[in-house]
Amino acid sequence: MKVMVIDDEADQAGINTADVDSNERKAINRLIRNLVNGKRWNDDDCEGHYQAMNYIGYTATPYANVLNESGEDTLYPKDFISTLSVSNEYFGPQQIFGCEDTKYDGIDIVRIIPSDELEICKKLHKNSNIPLPQSLIDSICWFICGVACMRYWNYKKPISMLVHTSQKTDHHSNVANAIEKWIGDLTTDEFISECSRIWEIETKEFTIDDFFNQYPDYGISPEKIKDYPKFSLIKPEILKIIGGQRISNIPLSDDKKRPVYHEGIHLCVDNCKNNGIDNDMIVRLVYPDKENMPAFAPAFIVVGGATLSRGLTLEGLISTYFLRSIKQSDTLMQMGRWFGYRKSYEMIPRLWISKNTESQFKFLSLLDQSLRDEIHYMDTFGVRPSQYGPRVMNSPRMSFIRIVAKNRMQKAQDTDRDFSGASSQTQLFDNNEITLKSNINCTQEFLRELGMPEENKPCNKHAENCLIWRNVSFKKIIDYLRKYKFQERQSVFKDLDSMFDWIQKMTDENSIENWNVVLAGINDKANNDFWEISPHLGVNKVKRTQKTKNKIEGVLSIGALRVPKDIIADIDLDKVTDETARDRIKHFASKYAFELREKAGLSKTPQLLIYIIDKDSKPSKPTKDRCALNAKEDVVGLSLTIPGESRYSNNTATVSVLIEEIGINNTQTDIADED
Repeated sequence: MKVMVIDDEADQAGINTADVDSNERKAINRLIRNLVNGKRWNDDDCEGHYQAMNYIGYTATPYANVLNESGEDTLYPKDFISTLSVSNEYFGPQQIFGCEDTKYDGIDIVRIIPSDELEICKKLHKNSNIPLPQSLIDSICWFICGVACMRYWNYKKPISMLVHTSQKTDHHSNVANAIEKWIGDLTTDEFISECSRIWEIETKEFTIDDFFNQYPDYGISPEKIKDYPKFSLIKPEILKIIGGQRISNIPLSDDKKRPVYHEGIHLCVDNCKNNGIDNDMIVRLVYPDKENMPAFAPAFIVVGGATLSRGLTLEGLISTYFLRSIKQSDTLMQMGRWFGYRKSYEMIPRLWISKNTESQFKFLSLLDQSLRDEIHYMDTFGVRPSQYGPRVMNSPRMSFIRIVAKNRMQKAQDTDRDFSGASSQTQLFDNNEITLKSNINCTQEFLRELGMPEENKPCNKHAENCLIWRNVSFKKIIDYLRKYKFQERQSVFKDLDSMFDWIQKMTDENSIENWNVVLAGINDKANNDFWEISPHLGVNKVKRTQKTKNKIEGVLSIGALRVPKDIIADIDLDKVTDETARDRIKHFASKYAFELREKAGLSKTPQLLIYIIDKDSKPSKPTKDRCALNAKEDVVGLSLTIPGESRYSNNTATVSVLIEEIGINNTQTDIADED
């Protein structure tokens, strides 16, 4: 037999949480390992052998799979790890919560629950008779408005709200009872007033223009995105929701054989305590199938805990009230039921969470992106996980969040400070005239010392707006960066000495060569904002605006500085013989940037990108997310790209998982990263 085993949610039951240094194995891990390694269920050898055995692990959170163990007959993905590409119609952690060094600042659909209301929720867990916190009221009213709006749009599938405040089943019942009581007690006029209020607030807070500013490459064109209708148009649908049965569990038909759905709200408490029928009602979540789907979109408020955290899809999720203190990254990421596709109702989803949970998800966004980048580097350099384990970014402190439970990362070890593959850019700047002038002056001085840039060849159209200096010594780079004044909140540049020491070590060992320096400008012949290094030598200044969200007094925050195409500006097309690479340079996509540097012979060449940002930069059109830069002087922005090949050479002293000796046989173990 030729066998393929696909293990969905592979970081859960298949992980050995017993002592991996002993012969002890948890049952499911042992059974899967025996199956994959050609043994009987009881550990005895089989008489025959597979012609082929392929084991594929599939999960959105593969941290345990790459950190727990790596021996010969383990389920460690020794042959390859692959990420599924993210569709530009998908709402993932980067799109919703933003991520440094990407084009995403985060979509403005997150609402923070005030700290005093967190205490009300704790009391609500034990007493369903106390008043609901205002944030929960807002989330419920927004859900009702969203259902009405989507029914007005003739949406025909189920629509859901998630309430996830505790993992304890008793708490679920109290929260559900409190919600049912509040919805049941309100008069029609009170309901309409509350819904009108939240509709007015939210439709102004997040507009279609905001959406496309915050998700600039969304794959559906603006004219196809449905805008909010006026409240008067959805009011009749709200009256239908609250005018009939209003709220109940899911009723059974007269013959007690199937669920029946009404125009009101179905309140579901989804946990292991509610598996049966209660007063001819189904309490757990049951969506209609094709046979019993009503003519209208049925509405569900789902209260629950652990059963909602993995594998379950909440259909049409448009409102989430999430109040859980989670200490593990993989658990929290799996609980993000709001990640997914939202075609035809992109403007409706909202998320109510605590400030701490928002901070955790922002960290997870960076963690997820960094692992994707790590795996991409391994693909680029053809490195097998059996040689080097992928590095997983650690959390700032264990009390904030842990990557994964300790018994699921038993072979993880701290890596030495390793800057290979680092790609960092300045995003924060002190809006101080003296500081900004100092950076301008030292940049001019640095570039003048480099002499004349190389003459740009006609074939290198990808670099026509740039000036390039090659073979610059690391000493000159250090001297310049020591004079440049970094903003103190730029954490990536706080430990320059460690970075310099590491690069110098790699340079001395010939793992890193001399630098290429690129001064990047824009192609704007009508632009009078020309910045000169010396008379008639310079570039047109670039435009970068300031983020309005979380502004800090006296600090300019621009988000992404670097244009991805500038990463390949120092590639000489004449030296690229691979036709596929040449075509990708001409028709550039950012995901190929580092691979193209490798193909062009720059795998050991670090790059310093310099931008001169016009102090008078303004948004092309007004938005609430971006405002004029209003800098007191022109701003110098820097981007450093360090070669990534050395991380997989003998120069890297330690890796994230202790790699045990793995032989090569016909067993294949892979981890696919689920979107």
